[in-house]
Amino acid sequence: TTGHFYRCASLIQAWWKYKRSEQREGVAREHATLVLQCSARQLLARVHTRRMKEFQNRVRNRAASVIQKHWREYIVEKRRYEASFAKLKEKLAREKEKAL
Repeated sequence: TTGHFYRCASLIQAWWKYKRSEQREGVAREHATLVLQCSARQLLARVHTRRMKEFQNRVRNRAASVIQKHWREYIVEKRRYEASFAKLKEKLAREKEKAL
């Protein structure tokens, strides 16, 4: 009777301790899961950010190349125009001298 009461109390306490430890392990597992998920998300975010920066750099480089190409074409055309204008001025000056 009293022994039976203590034995029952011991069983209840043991069951309660088991459930509490199970609960703590569950909390620990949940925490570990959250830490792993957080780390995975950080890694994915870093990879995404790096890829976006690389993409933006490629776009900027292409844009800079196009601008440089057009600038060079402009400079070449300007020099051709200036050269032909200089030749025309020389020709007009020679014709003017001949006319005098």
